[in-house]
Amino acid sequence: MAGASGRAGQPVDKPTARSWLSRISRFDPTGLNWPRAVLFLDIALVPLVVFRAIGHEQYLLSALFGLFFAWLDDPGGSLANRASHIAVFTLIGAGVTALGFGIGGYAWGWLVLAAFAITLVAGSAAAFGVRRFVNAMLLNVWFLVTLGLASSFHHHSRITSYTWAQVLAWVGGAALWLSATFTARLVRGRGDRPRQITELPGDTARKPLTRPLVMFALMRALVTAGTVALAFGLDLSHGYWMPIAAMVAMKPNLEQSTLTAAQRVVGAVTAALLLLIPASEHGLRLFLVERALEVVALVLFMHGWRSALGTTRSTARPSPQAC
Repeated sequence: MAGASGRAGQPVDKPTARSWLSRISRFDPTGLNWPRAVLFLDIALVPLVVFRAIGHEQYLLSALFGLFFAWLDDPGGSLANRASHIAVFTLIGAGVTALGFGIGGYAWGWLVLAAFAITLVAGSAAAFGVRRFVNAMLLNVWFLVTLGLASSFHHHSRITSYTWAQVLAWVGGAALWLSATFTARLVRGRGDRPRQITELPGDTARKPLTRPLVMFALMRALVTAGTVALAFGLDLSHGYWMPIAAMVAMKPNLEQSTLTAAQRVVGAVTAALLLLIPASEHGLRLFLVERALEVVALVLFMHGWRSALGTTRSTARPSPQAC
């Protein structure tokens, strides 16, 4: 058919600026799962209210990430199988939490070294199956978040943050999801349950560490370490978003990386516009606006996870071009 149309041998048209804009702003309605979003928001209200009531909001993010990532790690199946998998994931996450908050106030060189090591280990986890690679990616992102939070707390003398309390908040968030699964089992009765997040790969078959995979893991580790050096070495305000954005944007090929990076830039501009809202407010009105933005952030946090899962799916299978 290509010969009949006279297009055989002709070069493929390059994507135009209009096509790039359409791809960047493309909306996929199938990515929204309202019942699942409402479920998470209902459970997330528990730590939100508790930490707000006791006046220790500095531990809220650890609890929310512990809850969220334990939910993503839930493999489905029997209650014993789910509990054992989530418990192992929670213990590893507790170690990552302790390391991140423990060294967050150190010199930036230690942060660079730790970020390189954690990212390299997470990338090498692909040898134990795509599912475990995704779980390692989640913990990798959480480690970068802990570095940013710990560094921020270190620069604010009025905020006291204890590493053991952050670890306890992380474990408490994961335990909250286990409690929710146990309650659901009592209500629905016994029986195996399907995986909560079907978009995540469930393959746990071990694979050899091929040269392209090792090179891609090493490249991710070097890029992450470099952005951590820039963020913390130059003491940039909220600079810890640099390594997170770099990790999310990195794809096995250049076209995917460019598209993802452009989408993140659009998201960053939108977030900056939202943050301008309370800039000129004071007193009670500032308090109300900040609480409203927290609700907006929680909703976006829930609905924005699918793009992150798309990143983990694509990076789970690095192509030879990654070298």
